Amino acid sequence: MGETDARAGSIELLRACFPALRVERHVSLGEGWDSVALLINDQDVFRFAKRPDVAVRQAREAELLPLLADRLPLPIPRYSHTCADPAWPGMRIVGYRLIPGEQLIPDRARAEHRATQAAQLGEFVSALHAVPVEQARRHGALGGDAPSRREAYRGFFAKVRSNMLPLFTAREQAAIVAFWSRYLDDDTCFAFTPTLVHRDLNTEHVLFDPATGTLTGVIDWGDAGIDDPAVDFAGIRRQLGDDFAHQMLAAYRHPLDATFLQRMDFYAGMEPFHEIHFGQVDGDAAHLAHGIEWARRQCAEA
Repeated sequence: MGETDARAGSIELLRACFPALRVERHVSLGEGWDSVALLINDQDVFRFAKRPDVAVRQAREAELLPLLADRLPLPIPRYSHTCADPAWPGMRIVGYRLIPGEQLIPDRARAEHRATQAAQLGEFVSALHAVPVEQARRHGALGGDAPSRREAYRGFFAKVRSNMLPLFTAREQAAIVAFWSRYLDDDTCFAFTPTLVHRDLNTEHVLFDPATGTLTGVIDWGDAGIDDPAVDFAGIRRQLGDDFAHQMLAAYRHPLDATFLQRMDFYAGMEPFHEIHFGQVDGDAAHLAHGIEWARRQCAEA
């Protein structure tokens, strides 16, 4: 099915779910691992879950975001439309008023704005990590304490060993095992206090005004949950560099423990393996190939 046909199917589904919604204009905002997004009538964003597990996460997102909207210093989605029709198992649509801005990808943001952006993002993450964990749990956030997170990562490493290592050379396999073992075998990496985290905080999900350079919002909260606070710095550090990350940390209002920076590096280094896993599970050859090449570059730099 081509993009035009897929979009037409999405519009048909949208009209079926929301009969009062008049769809006069629609533009694709792109497709990620988990959802397809459309801009409707130049003002509302609708996200369509691609898999049943994504639909479940969107349901939790819809429960969590109202708790956060007035606590955070940057706008986040405020859902005005939700639909989960039993006629389409695993389907969910969520919609919210468009948050203006462009993605903070490195080639769009000007260098003179970086310090302000880093400070804004540090303040934002500070406020997010200050949300009481038990209150977040009551609003659908999942996650556990540090030992349970360790077991979860051990479980993922078992998948790396069985499903991914055979894709690499012997030297690369040794580097991959060493990378994971340095983290999993170090008790000090699991002495952190869990907080509510975005867990997918990267430049694609941070919006800014290109005219002023100021940040305008943070989107895509489907992975939010209770986890290590260091995870919310990993993607930004990888994409925008050490200077930006350290400026962001300078505005962060919570204490850093002894292995905080080490864990940031580990979470950034995990990303290729998530992409390989996605490519294998979803049968996506492009993501699989990109994840393998990405992991190989990391092995070469180790």
